[in-house]
Amino acid sequence: MIVDATTAVARDAYLVGRGVDPSGLDAAVAESGPVVVSAEPPDPQAGQRLGLGLAGAFLLFFSIQTYGAMVAQGVVEEKASRVVEIVLSSVRPWQLLLGKVLGLGAVGLLQLVVLGGAGLAVAGAAGVLSGGAGLVSTVVSVVVWYLLGFALYATVFAAAGSLVSRQEDTQSVLSPITITVLLGFVVGFNLLTSDPRGTAITVISLLPPFSPLFMPARIALGVAPVGQVVLAFALTIAFTAAVLALGGRIYANSVLRTGARVSFREAWGRVRP
Repeated sequence: MIVDATTAVARDAYLVGRGVDPSGLDAAVAESGPVVVSAEPPDPQAGQRLGLGLAGAFLLFFSIQTYGAMVAQGVVEEKASRVVEIVLSSVRPWQLLLGKVLGLGAVGLLQLVVLGGAGLAVAGAAGVLSGGAGLVSTVVSVVVWYLLGFALYATVFAAAGSLVSRQEDTQSVLSPITITVLLGFVVGFNLLTSDPRGTAITVISLLPPFSPLFMPARIALGVAPVGQVVLAFALTIAFTAAVLALGGRIYANSVLRTGARVSFREAWGRVRP
């Protein structure tokens, strides 16, 4: 303490000798502080973008799960009633499958547009959402990725539904698909809200089964580089084409078989002419 007091007296005497007021200097030092300059200016629409991204991911998940299951149930119902035998006398199996995907996909898209439009209208009226180029690009992105995602999942659901002939057995073939999608959605949703730039959510958004769910959200948040968007789009297109080919083969080999559940080996067999 004696040393500190001696040092303070010596400092004050040094400052006074050079015309500096020690108390004024202490006050100036106390009031001063580091100046923080952000490398990236804060985004005033960050919260809005996050809300749009999460809402889009949820609507996509809801539509895919709901209408994908309806596709499978429709396939099983046609098999049980033997209506499919009459229909296939006029069209090929892949044409019937494509018609189901397009028909229910249009209904799901209409529901998506209605629910999304109503939500945007309410949010705009409440003043929590402002329009602009970001809003338009987000809506377009969600619609495009919805079409890709629904084509992918509806084909998988239809192929799975063609393996059984009773509605009671439908859940047994759909459960592995729905559980996989649900787990991926829950994990990806948590990663998206905690760290949208993280490696984990980046990898998930590039994987074709989950790209339609999370890439639109990352685009809305502005954290998805153009290269990642193009890569995810290309991978999803290629994966969807492969799923359509595989699903069409399974559907063609299984849709006319009634009775016991068709095994995957039997469904993968040679397509009948």
